[in-house]
Amino acid sequence: MDAQDPISRRRFLLRSLGRSQVVELSCERLYVRYVDARSAACLPQFSRALEREIRAADEVRLTNREWLARDDFRAALEPLLRACTARRRNQVYLSF
Repeated sequence: MDAQDPISRRRFLLRSLGRSQVVELSCERLYVRYVDARSAACLPQFSRALEREIRAADEVRLTNREWLARDDFRAALEPLLRACTARRRNQVYLSF
C-alpha cells in the first residue's frame, strides 16, 4: 500500500475474509455514457468517473461486450481499463 492508494477498511476486511471486490460494468451502459460525454465534450470527466468506479476493484467484469465492436468506443475504453489495472499492486482481472 502506498500513500496515493490507501486501502479502505472495507476492502481490507473483505481481503481478510478471502472475498474480492467485483465491479460489473455493462458495455452497453458505458457506451451510452461515453456518447453522452463525447457529445457534451466531457470525455475527461467520463474517464475520471469510470476510473473511480474501478479503482478499488479486484476484478472488473464487462458484460454486453458486443458493444466493444465499435472502434471509437473500444479505443477509448481499453486503454483506460488497462491503465487502471496497471496501477494496482494486486492483480485486477478483466473479463472480456
